[in-house]
Amino acid sequence: MGEPLPIVRALRARRRALGLSVRAAAARAGLSACVPASWERGDRCPSLERACGYAGVLGLELALLPGASGVPVPLAACAQDDRRLPVLRQLRATRLVRELPVAQVAAAVGVTRPAVTMWENGERRIQLDQAHGYADALGLLLTVEEISASVTVLVEAGGTPSAARRR
Repeated sequence: MGEPLPIVRALRARRRALGLSVRAAAARAGLSACVPASWERGDRCPSLERACGYAGVLGLELALLPGASGVPVPLAACAQDDRRLPVLRQLRATRLVRELPVAQVAAAVGVTRPAVTMWENGERRIQLDQAHGYADALGLLLTVEEISASVTVLVEAGGTPSAARRR
């Protein structure tokens, strides 16, 4: 692949800022150490789902922001049992609000129309680089943000955001 994606670089910077080794951060996320290490080297690209999970144990979440075009990001309404990632729901909602055909997004990302439809329906995993392309096609910026100051304190103390949610 080459250089790691900007989000992966941000995750690596956060991991280092927390003083965590790749092995320790991977263990918190339930991953083998070789998985995030390969992302950080740029050898492999994580799925959006794995990137979101890894970000979460570092006290971060993936987020969509208006890009240079100033396109607003709609809040995506969904059913309680909707298992799709919030970022993916927002990408789909933005596409629908802007009335962009699936074919246009597919062409911009370099995939087939059925692939985009399956991503949007939660039937197929989307890779992080493809999610970047999808966001770019909509004029949005896919980035990472801190979940909250209280989660940051928890993560720095060695806890995980998912443990705090279970309480």
